[in-house]
Amino acid sequence: MRDGQIRRGDHLHEDGCFITEAGYGAVLKDVRIGMKENDVQGIMIKAIYEAGGEYEEGWVVNAGDRTNPRSFNWSDRPLRPREFLSLEACHINWCGYKVCYDRTFLVGAKPTELQKEIYQTGVEMQARFRSCSSPGSRPMSLRKRNQGRERTSRRSSS
Repeated sequence: MRDGQIRRGDHLHEDGCFITEAGYGAVLKDVRIGMKENDVQGIMIKAIYEAGGEYEEGWVVNAGDRTNPRSFNWSDRPLRPREFLSLEACHINWCGYKVCYDRTFLVGAKPTELQKEIYQTGVEMQARFRSCSSPGSRPMSLRKRNQGRERTSRRSSS
């Protein structure tokens, strides 16, 4: 980049994503069985600030039975082996851009067949959503576009 050249917005947004990824990378590297949800949040935010994040606006850190129904907070509950750890870094800010996305990890073990099946179901649901949405789509237009699909899938599952 030449001196004085301004980066385009999409590049700045990518930088914000990289900063958030630094937080998730630190969690992946440092999370241990017995660690508390609070500790996981501390690991993540430290890495985000060290990578250049300006501030964060909210968190969701849940493990085990606290992942469903989802609790929009975190606790001093210790992480146990073979449970899911769900993280959401809400609005990590970088140069006016806000990055918010979730990651789910499995604590201290390889996944069971049921956990693999649950994960695969989530991946398929996301793929279906992505296939019917596009930039600028609105919830009502998605609903109208997919009403025929809903009726067909309900009939076939009965």
